[in-house]
Amino acid sequence: MQKKRKQTKKTGLPPESLVYTGKHRHDNTHFTLVQYNGDKLLKQKTVNNIPEAKSGEYLNWYDIRGLHQIALVERIGEQFSMHPLILEDVLNIEQRPKFEDYDNGIFLIAEFLYYDKTTLEIDTEQVSIFFGENFLISFQETESDLFESVRERLDTSKGRIRKRKTDYLAYTLLDAVIDHYFEILDDMEDSLDSLESEILYNPSHNCKQKCTPSS
Repeated sequence: MQKKRKQTKKTGLPPESLVYTGKHRHDNTHFTLVQYNGDKLLKQKTVNNIPEAKSGEYLNWYDIRGLHQIALVERIGEQFSMHPLILEDVLNIEQRPKFEDYDNGIFLIAEFLYYDKTTLEIDTEQVSIFFGENFLISFQETESDLFESVRERLDTSKGRIRKRKTDYLAYTLLDAVIDHYFEILDDMEDSLDSLESEILYNPSHNCKQKCTPSS
């Protein structure tokens, strides 16, 4: 069973205090800027430096991995006029899923799930999304590419994604999170089937000598 981390780092602090409460820490924060429209797609990757959008003719997706460098997150907030409460929620990774509508954008939080087939435990990673008319910013703790399938659709221009606005990109990212839930359910079902077979055909591992294999 997954154990929730205790929120002790923010105890006693005033609202809007920026404190990273997660456990994933890396030397660097990685930024990827994907700019696209119906005809073209551009990419920039940087480390510890916010990439600059080249032109107003593109939609801009800032993919940010690594939240422990609070000053960088704060700079992003200033660049996109993000409310301090949004930044607080981004860094405090024990938030519940939420939807909030601000004057200059919409803020979402979702939980990405990981399943360990060996330990049979589920772990979570908070994904935060803030988007406006021509930009979207996604925040995650780890360096894992949670949205590889979305990048592939953008690269190949599959479906309507390159022709739609940032609200559709936000929907697509959330859809990728939910799709992964079903993959985990399949993995858990496989684990349960394996446990059931172990109990039925190898009962000596689960009970004393009085137990006998089922016929």
